[in-house]
Amino acid sequence: MRLRSFTAPTSTEAMNVVRETLGDDVIVVATQDDEGGGVRVTVAIDEPDVDPGPPSLAMAPANGRARGPEPAGDIVDEVYRNLRFHRIPAAIGDEVLAIAESRRWPNATVALGAALEELIRFDPLPAPGRTAPPVMLVGPPGAGKTQTAAKLAARTVMDGRKAGLLTIDTKRTGGAETLAAFARQLRIDPIRAETPQHLVDGLLAVGNCDCAVVDSAGCNHLDIAQMSELGRHVAVAEIEPVLVLPAGIDHMEAADIAAVFRELGARRMIVTRVDMSRRLGTVLAAAAAADLALAEIGDTPRIKDGLQPADPFGLAEHFIPTVAAAHSQRTGTE
Repeated sequence: MRLRSFTAPTSTEAMNVVRETLGDDVIVVATQDDEGGGVRVTVAIDEPDVDPGPPSLAMAPANGRARGPEPAGDIVDEVYRNLRFHRIPAAIGDEVLAIAESRRWPNATVALGAALEELIRFDPLPAPGRTAPPVMLVGPPGAGKTQTAAKLAARTVMDGRKAGLLTIDTKRTGGAETLAAFARQLRIDPIRAETPQHLVDGLLAVGNCDCAVVDSAGCNHLDIAQMSELGRHVAVAEIEPVLVLPAGIDHMEAADIAAVFRELGARRMIVTRVDMSRRLGTVLAAAAAADLALAEIGDTPRIKDGLQPADPFGLAEHFIPTVAAAHSQRTGTE
């Protein structure tokens, strides 16, 4: 289905225009007073259920966020097309469209950003400082936890502060070695914690660091034994578990994973591999299902500047790309 809006002096006249233009087989989605005068009626039109393909870059500006005003109906249509393309769950999509319909927005990206700001919590990790508790990166295998740990440490080091790296991923072949390889580039000696008590001792050893990050092994959220072992490590110290989840996976699986790690104590989520995923419905599905705040976005494999603090309008630009962003992705420019 797609949405179209029609404006006329009265609702009766607006519906007459709808019927003359589209016939009777339409569904009225919203009827509201138009800010320019008159009544605006928005209807849904049945269309074949096919993949609409990537959003058209021809509709995007060449200068990033500075997009000119667009007709209200076109804005809602563009938001709808992007929600559909990214496989946004219907319940979230309905709320987003209601907000997009609620007022005149300058463009679709702003409309989507405003909706995300209202519907999803955003809570970036704090700037490096001794007042923040250590964080433990948790999540399924292959989510990018080790690389994310290195990115967080690099951000601290580049800020002229001291970072501590620990790992409880000591049983998997190559687990601790991978973190050590990243740490050498930052001139950090990571601490291996074989047991929960070793983790307590390790955290005391990095107590003078501005930022302490604990890497963990990938954990099968359906395996009670694995989750219990991870929970014992989380429980031994004042430490915040932060879910690391890759974009692009099935949104229902993502919601299930997020809900389980919420029970472990996670309240924030870092999304990785945004640069490798064309559809980002996972992000909203997981955050909404488990009431997790989006903390950081990983949209590059680089360790330096590899994470961006999550914010609603920045995330909206990932959903509705601009010509400038697409050019950067194609050429590797900044």
